[in-house]
Amino acid sequence: MQRGILLSKKEGLTYTEITKYLNVSVKTVESQLGIAFFLLFEKELLLK
Repeated sequence: MQRGILLSKKEGLTYTEITKYLNVSVKTVESQLGIAFFLLFEKELLLK
């Protein structure tokens, strides 16, 4: 799902556009990006 994060933030694609590009469901994109952003946020808090 690293590619999904890059598509979302760097390329500015919506979740719907990402689903078409990666051939996965919207729910998959939502859950995987949610987990990824949570982990990034958690890591950021631990580094402070």
